[in-house]
Amino acid sequence: MTGARVPLMGWSLEVGDLRLAHFLATHAMHLVPLAGLTGSRGAVRATAAGFSGLVLWCFARALMGLPPF
Repeated sequence: MTGARVPLMGWSLEVGDLRLAHFLATHAMHLVPLAGLTGSRGAVRATAAGFSGLVLWCFARALMGLPPF
């Protein structure tokens, strides 16, 4: 292992890191309501579904011990 990390964030590029899923989930709480400003339920649902899938994918990879990228 080389200890490779994402600059500034410190996420591991070699093994699973749960911090990425946490980061994405936290920011989804900011962006999903912003999608609501469009006035479209479809935009909110699409944004929520997209973030949910991305967070779950990152979470599963971290639990398997795989790098996020």
